[in-house]
Amino acid sequence: MPEYRMPGVYVEELTGLPPAVTDAATAVPLFIGYTAQAGETPGVPQRIRSLAEFEIGFGKWSPCRVGKVEVDKAGRFRSATIATDYCLYDALRLFYANGGGDCCVVSVGAFAASGQVDGERLLGGLSALASLPDASLLVVPDAAGLDEAARGRLHQVMLARCAEWPPRFALVDLGRDDRSGAAFRRYVGSLHLRHGAAYAPWLMIHRENTVRYADLRTRIARQGEPVSLRQLTKEPAVVDLLLRLDALLAEPLHPGAAKEIARLERALLASFAAYRSIVQGVAGTTVACPPSGAIAGIYARVDRERGVWKAPANIVVNGIAGLFVDYTEGEQAALNSDTAAGKSINAIRQFPGRGWLVWGGRTLAGNDAEWRYVSVRRFCNMVETSIRQAAESFVFEPNDAATWHRLSATVDSYLVAQWRAGALLGSRPEEAFFVRCGLGQTMTAQDIAAGRLIFEIGLALVRPAEFIVLRSMLQMSES
Repeated sequence: MPEYRMPGVYVEELTGLPPAVTDAATAVPLFIGYTAQAGETPGVPQRIRSLAEFEIGFGKWSPCRVGKVEVDKAGRFRSATIATDYCLYDALRLFYANGGGDCCVVSVGAFAASGQVDGERLLGGLSALASLPDASLLVVPDAAGLDEAARGRLHQVMLARCAEWPPRFALVDLGRDDRSGAAFRRYVGSLHLRHGAAYAPWLMIHRENTVRYADLRTRIARQGEPVSLRQLTKEPAVVDLLLRLDALLAEPLHPGAAKEIARLERALLASFAAYRSIVQGVAGTTVACPPSGAIAGIYARVDRERGVWKAPANIVVNGIAGLFVDYTEGEQAALNSDTAAGKSINAIRQFPGRGWLVWGGRTLAGNDAEWRYVSVRRFCNMVETSIRQAAESFVFEPNDAATWHRLSATVDSYLVAQWRAGALLGSRPEEAFFVRCGLGQTMTAQDIAAGRLIFEIGLALVRPAEFIVLRSMLQMSES
């Protein structure tokens, strides 16, 4: 009590409530990958609050790569296969289309003309986790550009980093053509599987596919046979434009040549209907994108609207035009339940009248009864991190009964709030959780002498109703 020296009335405010526990961030992803512009500080995480903010700092689309363009007998566009080597921007578009909010971005470099992805650069970007205590999700969509073995090594490191304290959660992608997930399961390893989840298939999206004459001239086929653009026209003026473009592209490019090529391309678009049809058709062709960005957005939306304890499944995927693969029920059963190693893969499927839905909520540890579900793992991540942050205020407090009581009351109050929100089972708080702290319960005299304050909590976790079984019986007439 302070010493008073003058007569009067003094008011002393006493704290009667224990310190509050604030929920830790659960859906702030760290995106790592290549960008159009490396930004002011390459390799340093930047906080992003919208797609527009990302575009200002890092640019937009990566160039598309044209595989094959099919035309009909008249030379009109029929179909095309195109891809992109860098997926970060497309993943961020899907993140915000599906309810994403704040995120962090690490650019490992600008787009390369070769289109190659360097696995070591992506691994280097993971070091940013150390400076981002609130980053709770880890997403590396550009891992899609690595071969299966290199991608598997990256996924193993991602899972290991997410298992560190404080725990995070990794969203990993299969290869585009790995329909059964066999290659993914071969290389992802067997450690820390509870700290990540995989989703398939890739998503088809619309994007601004800017193509040039150089991208198309050797990619055109008519009825399966390769043809040149000159074979699609008999107009002398058009043939002359094509010959001049070919001659310029055969020489080393310089600034003057680039301007001339652009001028000739504009003239070709204006005078050559078949070429215009091809350019417009390729521009409107959908591109395959890894699903991790969209899933991160769904996690953020579900956490905000329902809570981290709600399974992020049976949710519509927005901003897409379709799926790269349509799984059958048998194929999904094989993805969902890997009896040998338990490496579950969650499917995204189309349902008539409902759209494209996330139809799975398992971690990679599908055979682990305790940590099988994404919602269970992420809820425990939040509780562990939240309580750890609140308990820091008790460091260097006297290790006595008063401190034990205050700490227990703090944690108890927090878990009651979680129970009331629906995150824990039980009709009463005593059935939903327990908090223990004290001499003879969680500590010995030696623990206290060594400065250790140990408390224990137990949770009755809500688990998703993954399998709903309806049983019906016909009641026979008694007369």
